[in-house]
Amino acid sequence: MFWKNEKAKNGASELESAQIGFALSALRLFRALILVPGDPVSGEFDSALDRIEEKLTDPATSPKEIAKAAKALEDAVGRFAAAQQAAVRQSLHAVHSGLRELISSVDRSLKSASELREATEGARSGLEKLEEANTYEQVLAGIKREIGSLGDAVKAHKNNEAVIRKVCSTQIDRLMDQLKESDKLSRTDSLTKFTNRDGFLPHLEAAIAKTIDGDAYMLGIVDILGLSRINSEHGHLAGDAAILNVAGCLKEYFGKSGALLGRLHGDQFIVLMRGDARTVQPVEAKFAAALEEFPMSYQGKEVLINHLTVMRLLNSLDSSASAIDDLFKKLASEKSRLPAAA
Repeated sequence: MFWKNEKAKNGASELESAQIGFALSALRLFRALILVPGDPVSGEFDSALDRIEEKLTDPATSPKEIAKAAKALEDAVGRFAAAQQAAVRQSLHAVHSGLRELISSVDRSLKSASELREATEGARSGLEKLEEANTYEQVLAGIKREIGSLGDAVKAHKNNEAVIRKVCSTQIDRLMDQLKESDKLSRTDSLTKFTNRDGFLPHLEAAIAKTIDGDAYMLGIVDILGLSRINSEHGHLAGDAAILNVAGCLKEYFGKSGALLGRLHGDQFIVLMRGDARTVQPVEAKFAAALEEFPMSYQGKEVLINHLTVMRLLNSLDSSASAIDDLFKKLASEKSRLPAAA
């Protein structure tokens, strides 16, 4: 197997050997399947795998250290996945930016053609004036012919340009509409149709900037408690129904009060509302009462949805990341005080 000496192997239980063997197999599969040669993100992940593999194959490693190594492997995979997702988002953004620039270039070309036409017409006007001022008959005759030819060319250019502009303008409008829809979809949660994390952050940053001028904004996270229990007892469709039920209540109370609503993760929503605690607390109370008084009905059964809401006032020293991070810490603290069944 992977043990460096027989004594160490005999000293380990069969269960430990199987667990470590499985971890090493998984580690090697990660290398074979997802590492990209020359990619910095993959290189960093590969180095982390080396350190973990060395720890797992060391006979002197204690079970506690093995557990730490397994946790380190899990963390490394999580960081790698997050980095790869960020790279994908960056790539999509680059594609969108390139397409926008292409559309702008086409539009600029059309405008340039229009300016060329105007310059040509100006030249013809100048020739006409020159014709009136010249007394040589042969020169006049030649100028007249040139004017006629130039006039015909300008007329043809106008006609052609009108057709080209009409077609291209239609295509530009269609592409721009598609881009807008694509941007909207990339920033929208597919289940609730709320904005997702990427779409929410620019609004949060704008709100933080406004606090410098004295505007008050409250940021909150709403966590659905026991969503995994609902999924296991009633099925994932019931879990989706619970998410939609909470989303509907958020829209009814916070949304109608002018708040921006977003979905962070599977069981977590984020709320940004103008005002201080005195403004937001009555709205939050109505939202909580609605969830408690009107349980969700699923396949003829009542399903009570428990939740936890934490909120804080934004200030000018916040960043979007620090504000959300503070709320997660507050949420974790509040959860720790709940009964185990919650």
